[in-house]
Amino acid sequence: MPLGSVARFEQKGLVSLKNLIELAMALGYTSEIRHIFSQPKYSTMEELTQIRRNANKKKIIP
Repeated sequence: MPLGSVARFEQKGLVSLKNLIELAMALGYTSEIRHIFSQPKYSTMEELTQIRRNANKKKIIP
């Protein structure tokens, strides 16, 4: 990972996915990287859309 990329990440929080993975692996987070996408949170786009709709609704407290 180029030093400029590390500096940009440290200063601005900007990093490519490739460089973020390389950095995480260099810091010993290999198993965490492997498991990021191992279990999907949603099975369909419709499910995700419905969950987002429900989250945006105001809760009515009696």
